[in-house]
Amino acid sequence: MAGLKAAEPTVTGFDAAGYQGAIKSDDADVAATGGSSVCSLTKVKATNNMLAAGTGHTIGGKPKFAAGIFYLDSSGMKLKGTAKIATQADAEPLLHAAYQAYLATNKKPQKYEFKDGLKLKDDQTFVSLYRSIVLKKNGSRTPEPAVKRKIEAML
Repeated sequence: MAGLKAAEPTVTGFDAAGYQGAIKSDDADVAATGGSSVCSLTKVKATNNMLAAGTGHTIGGKPKFAAGIFYLDSSGMKLKGTAKIATQADAEPLLHAAYQAYLATNKKPQKYEFKDGLKLKDDQTFVSLYRSIVLKKNGSRTPEPAVKRKIEAML
């Protein structure tokens, strides 16, 4: 247990300016290749057979995929760059909110300290908890030196 140390977690690609990974450019076209087996969405579709084979449904408006990273416009499927998600709250609210959620999880890990009996008997938080949980005493009814002796004897 003495070798246990807190460590700062790191996530590659994210920094104060946004996501700096592979998806950085705004409005890049998504090209698909693969011959006749490829499924290509080139623009907003009036008809298709993707949603119900044989009959199809329409995809209208501005569909978004993968939390807004991919979207359809009139000239094809586009890739929304993520380099500015930290600053584009109005233009890209979904991506911005996802990035803000990531930042909220990026907190310093708690540091743990292991104490022996000599240190615990002088730790006011431990003494207070010991008094209330083990001795079932609230407040300062049990004299402090007596509690410290009991903690030493226990450990």
